[in-house]
Amino acid sequence: MGASGQHYWELARGIDTRQVETHEERKSLGREVTFPEDIDDMQILQKNLAAFSAELCRKLRRDKLYCSTVTLKLRYSSFKTINRSRTIAPSHADVVIGQVADELLQKSYRGDSPLRLIGLSLGKLSSAPDWEQGGLFEESAQYEKVDMLMDQIRRRFGSRVIQRGNQLPSRGDD
Repeated sequence: MGASGQHYWELARGIDTRQVETHEERKSLGREVTFPEDIDDMQILQKNLAAFSAELCRKLRRDKLYCSTVTLKLRYSSFKTINRSRTIAPSHADVVIGQVADELLQKSYRGDSPLRLIGLSLGKLSSAPDWEQGGLFEESAQYEKVDMLMDQIRRRFGSRVIQRGNQLPSRGDD
């Protein structure tokens, strides 16, 4: 069978050394957690969202991406699942996205039934914001500067050396 026979033999066994080429751009980033037991404590839910927001925003900044949609996912102990989204100005700032996520949680969850899962996803990703205005987005730009400094510190000294106050454990959480 010659050289092509050897090639097909390898392919049939999952052996292929060619470079994988992907042409699809990432459309969203997400993070969720299924709790080992049902949770109805708003502080625990908010801390999870704050941690997800920080993690996802770090990935956005690393990849030089911005998101325009923030989506909250809640799954109740009955397995009923709801998703709530909000469109925002393109951002990758922890504070901006974290605040939107918290607002979605406050509006969507009343604490009447415990949750089994909480998730956060960031969509409508773009490589550059569609806006280049001053004034209106200066506050967001300041948050982004702080976030980028925190990213540098984490890369140099480890991911746990610096974090926002809303991600710190409460007294007695240890």
